[in-house]
Amino acid sequence: MKNNKECYIIDPGYEKHRIIDFVSKHGYKVLGILLTHGHTDHIGAIDAFDVPVYIHEDDYPLFISRYETGFTKYNKAQPYDVNDLDIRPFKPDASFTIGSETINVIHTPGHTKGGSVTYLMMQSLLAILFLKDLLVNGLLRVVAMMI
Repeated sequence: MKNNKECYIIDPGYEKHRIIDFVSKHGYKVLGILLTHGHTDHIGAIDAFDVPVYIHEDDYPLFISRYETGFTKYNKAQPYDVNDLDIRPFKPDASFTIGSETINVIHTPGHTKGGSVTYLMMQSLLAILFLKDLLVNGLLRVVAMMI
């Protein structure tokens, strides 16, 4: 999510170098990383920038556990030391400021206990909703919608 040249990165996954290159190419200032939940495919590149990493307080234990996040389960080396990161659990009604806009969090447990979606309501009345892994017709999808 971006506003002018400030941005938050949502669920950075594994492609750390692509994310760093994109941010650098466009001259963005990363304010933080927002996690919809703590599964491995959403947290692999959270160390790409020296910024706070935000995760719902109910998913914090899942995030911390190597087995539960899948690094150990899928024989992957954890790409960072959690102790070197600024992890900040948030409450269900959290919000984040980006320029003159506000990013709001909606707690949506199900896929994980602390699963959350985020949305940005723009001054232009355009709303962008970022959904986490979502079951659609029995298939797992990651979805972003403009509403």
